[in-house]
Amino acid sequence: MRRLAREQVDRNVNLIKAVMEKRGRRIVDSFNVDDIVRISIPKVDRIKLGMKYLPCKVVSVVGGRYQIGCASGVLNVWYNAADMERVNIEIPELETVPEVTVSLTEAVRGVELTRSGSVNNCRCKSTCSTKRCGCRRINIRCNPQCHPANRQCSNH
Repeated sequence: MRRLAREQVDRNVNLIKAVMEKRGRRIVDSFNVDDIVRISIPKVDRIKLGMKYLPCKVVSVVGGRYQIGCASGVLNVWYNAADMERVNIEIPELETVPEVTVSLTEAVRGVELTRSGSVNNCRCKSTCSTKRCGCRRINIRCNPQCHPANRQCSNH
């Protein structure tokens, strides 16, 4: 009786171990120069309701490490293949990556600012004097497209 119970426990332990190993296993791609990839944006760098992933392009490959660039410039950190995911779409902003070196935080801010058609529209109905204004929150001036009918704006 004990031997049978012991065999069943060992079998169950091995099954659970196999399931856990399979769940943690991740297939890692290898990437080439000019491949379009995306990297996860850490929560501290995201704007509320902003993007979770930053689209990038592989700029160079050295010894299994990848230097990637985005619309704001080349990132100053080299990434492993496990940190990136392949994207199978063409992104026009990534045709030419600027030669300037930027941090991930700067890149995310630059992409968030230009994401809505190169113009940030806060659409405030008040004076834009507090952080409730989307433009003031990210430290840029309101523009005429933000709220053409609002003449009270103090953030011009």
